[in-house]
Parts: sequence; C-alpha cells; structure tokens
Amino acid sequence: MNTESYVNRYGSNALIIGASVTIGEQFCRQLAAKGMNVYMVARNEGSLTKIADEIRETYRVEAHVIALDLLSYGAIDQLFELTSDVDISYLVVNANLHKINDFNLLSTQTKLDMVQMNITMPTLLCDHYGKKMTEAGKGGIIMTSAMNYLMGLEKDAVFQGTKAYVALFAESLWLEYRKQGVDVSVALINGIEGSPSYHAKTSSASRMVLKGMGISMVPEKIVEKCLIGFEKQRPFILPDYKLPFGRTMYTFMALSKILRFKWYARMFSAITVRLLNGSDLTK
Repeated sequence: MNTESYVNRYGSNALIIGASVTIGEQFCRQLAAKGMNVYMVARNEGSLTKIADEIRETYRVEAHVIALDLLSYGAIDQLFELTSDVDISYLVVNANLHKINDFNLLSTQTKLDMVQMNITMPTLLCDHYGKKMTEAGKGGIIMTSAMNYLMGLEKDAVFQGTKAYVALFAESLWLEYRKQGVDVSVALINGIEGSPSYHAKTSSASRMVLKGMGISMVPEKIVEKCLIGFEKQRPFILPDYKLPFGRTMYTFMALSKILRFKWYARMFSAITVRLLNGSDLTK
C-alpha cells in the first residue's frame, strides 16, 4: 500500500507508546515511511529526540516527542491533554512491563505495576482514542502481546496473565471495531533481538537456542511483518520466518488446551524457565 493510500485509510497521525527502542522505534520509522506523522511516547527523552530528528530528515513528516513515564501518577491524563488537539487515528500500544520471579517473591508493588502498565494502560488508551476513531469511522490499533500467552509459566504468572488479557482484549475489539471502520490487531511477539529486557532475561547460550528455533527476530523484520498482517486485517499477527516455527508452536499450545495435555504444559514451562536464565530476577 503506497503512502497516500495508507494515510487515506488510517489517517495522518500515529501515536506510538513505548517508542524509544527496538520494535517501538521501528513502528515509528516504518509508519513515518508510510507518510504518517508520529507522536512518540517513552521515558527516555534523549533517545526519542534522536529518533525524531532522523525521522523528520528522512521522511519529511512530523515527529513529536512526548517524554512520559506512564507508571507515574497522572501521566495518562497528561498524555491525553498533550494530544487533545491532535486527531490521533492510529495507535500502537507497545509498552509493557515484564518482571520475572516466583510469584511470592515478587513485591506487591511490582505485581501492581505490571497490571497497571500491561492491562490498565492499554484499556484506557483504547477507551480514549478508540472512541474517537469509531466516531470518525476509520483508524487502526495495534497492541503487542506474547506468542506463549496461551500457556502458564513458572516465575511468570503475572506477566502471562496480563499478556492473555491484551491478546483477548484486542481480538474482542477486532470483532467490535471492524463494524465501525477501525482495524485492530494484536501482535504475538516473543524474542526481540537487541532488546535490553530480552538480553537481561536470557543468557547468550539461550539466545542462540531461541534464534535457532526461530523464536527470536530482529525488530525491523518483526514490525515489517506486523504491518503486513495489519493491512490484511488479521485479528492476531504472528511475525514468523518462511518456515513457520512460531505458528507451529502456537498451534501446539492451542492444541494442548483442547486436549488437556497437562504433561505438555509442565514440559513447556520447564523448558521456558531454563531459557529464562539471565540476571533479571526481580523482587
């Protein structure tokens, strides 16, 4: 789809949450390449400013920096105020908080922060911007979740629960909003090569294994495949290689629910925990 068609279909202004690194940065760059003005939200103002300068110079579109910590009190209302005079017609909800440890070893505040960032924030963003899109009769929303949200995982109970919410929330909105001219998709993403969080949670040996299994991808390719799937109006998108490793695993996870393979759930969790062998254990 050319830039004119893209803007005609989705509008001129995209808001990207979690815009300063990896796939968030790539959503900014690739949507700018499609002719959209980008409003970039993250905590790191320096990184956002650098990306915005490069986008303006390369793509000749507007790039706006909104430096906010969305976990801080009143930040979401501040975001709504800062964009009150902008027709945001394209929303990318990419920010998430992922902390791992035994459930009882995670602090109550860490658990609440994950729920706030991964459940409450996407809900409020869609409530605010989605309402305006449906009233206008066009727009798009992409949310990011995890491919393995179908499975329970040791040391990851809260995150898995929040990612299941995002996936089902987005799929439900796809059913509802498509009747009102707004496209919605959830991107099921696991290993993001180059992500500080991914590197903190996995060792170099684990990353080699995951790459060999086709579980991890570079951010540029992930976003490219996400946008292709989004244009095809798919309710969920699995960025994958030509050999569909991710889709095959997703199928097995879905099948395990249908056939109640308790042994598969235990095996999958045990393998995943072994691969989450980095230094990022949080209390």
